[in-house]
Amino acid sequence: MNIFKRGKTYWCEFIVDKKRYRYSCKTQDKEVAEEIASVIHADIVRNKFNIPAKNIQQYLFAETYQEYLKNISNSKEFMLKKNTTCPNHFLPFLRNKELKDISISDIKNYQAKRKIEIQNVPKNLNKRESEITYRSINLEISILHNFFNYCIEKGYIDKNPCSGVKKLNELSRLKTLSDKDIQKLINSSTNKLTKDLITFLIYT
Repeated sequence: MNIFKRGKTYWCEFIVDKKRYRYSCKTQDKEVAEEIASVIHADIVRNKFNIPAKNIQQYLFAETYQEYLKNISNSKEFMLKKNTTCPNHFLPFLRNKELKDISISDIKNYQAKRKIEIQNVPKNLNKRESEITYRSINLEISILHNFFNYCIEKGYIDKNPCSGVKKLNELSRLKTLSDKDIQKLINSSTNKLTKDLITFLIYT
């Protein structure tokens, strides 16, 4: 159930049996509006209150995302999305979900799934989490956030499921020198003291 203000008056909106109902609570007091909305909702469920309803159109993620790309095709944002592999990651995860069913938990689960995938990609030997960059995941979440804002503007959904999802810390990955690089570094030392110091630092 959603309580919102239109002008000076509070309205209520809720979904029952895949139908959307909107009704003016005819009050400027939010608490009173919430009580009225609860009564109306209960009466509709019991078929004791009759107000016009709209059948809810189903919006699947994949289809709506393609519509979104067409609508922003002339913007810089479109070029960013077109030239990244981000959709290749989140489309399989969200493809067949209805927009209204996607929650913040789904987005957090996706974020966690991608984090594990990136951690498991071969990088440096004995890699630590601090050596892994999560910039690509943050970009994906940012793209999804903009997409869901578009859906809100179109009236497809009421809330953005990406709101409240925190970005991951973007730490640059440390480079590990190969044995060949280490030997080059030692051999390029100009004197014995420098050579010994570099050798000490590398092997400790």
